[in-house]
Amino acid sequence: SLLALPPMSSSSPPSQVFLPVVLLSIRCVPSVKPAAWLDTLPNPDLVGWFNLALWNLNGWDAVSLIAAEVHDPSTTYPRAILLAQGFVIIPYIMMVFASTGVDQRYRRFFNGHYNRIAMKLGGSVLGSVFALGAACAVTGNFIADMTLTSYQMVGMAREGMLPSLLLKKLLGFETPYIPLVLAFTAIQVLSLRVPFAEILALDNLLYAGQLLLEIAALITLRIKQPDLVRPYCIPLSTFGIALIMLPPATFCFYIMLTSSDSVILLAMLMSFSGLVIYWVQERFRHGQHS
Repeated sequence: SLLALPPMSSSSPPSQVFLPVVLLSIRCVPSVKPAAWLDTLPNPDLVGWFNLALWNLNGWDAVSLIAAEVHDPSTTYPRAILLAQGFVIIPYIMMVFASTGVDQRYRRFFNGHYNRIAMKLGGSVLGSVFALGAACAVTGNFIADMTLTSYQMVGMAREGMLPSLLLKKLLGFETPYIPLVLAFTAIQVLSLRVPFAEILALDNLLYAGQLLLEIAALITLRIKQPDLVRPYCIPLSTFGIALIMLPPATFCFYIMLTSSDSVILLAMLMSFSGLVIYWVQERFRHGQHS
């Protein structure tokens, strides 16, 4: 049950996700045509590709939320990020090379196509194993995102940026059930009313704006408060940090500039709603103190 989640939740066990990928990749080897990897797709949807890539590989900045709770973050953080990137990126590379090596009908590569390749090459057994692994991965990601969102709202409520009602916890569990219900409801409303491509583009647009704000805050703090004690300090100069942040910042600007008008409008409405909620909360709080 989502309401019984502990404060720090993990995704599904790696073996349940990686084993089907390894099995399918091995099964694809005899049928792989390496020359297919050099094929080019006419009229590729670059905007859609960049949106999908960002949506699949975002969230790395979330580790900063627990920096103060990590033992020896200067050593633990780089090691953990490198390991996590390997666990995330290697399966992607394996699946892309294996599947495109055996099936060059790229226009059919939509949700569920990997499972169809598994069924074709390995029968119902491999297809079922791969479908189970995909289900575990999706469930793990969903629970992890729900937990992250709910505890982010709890943190904002503790800082007075959201109503204190969000701090209530389920009796018998230390779980903030109201933020979980709100996050779940928002996801369901969006999934019923908005096409998935629009949800993906909206999520990326808001995330790109968030990343630009984080990059600006990082560089500003380095300039104005260089001696501030930090749980983890990037071992680079301010110029070095600005230099390595230039590619992701450029990527974020590209995502924002290529967003559709409907996505930009929806993002503006959501951002404006947040500002209104914050303003009402501040007025109510100041009214109580006066």
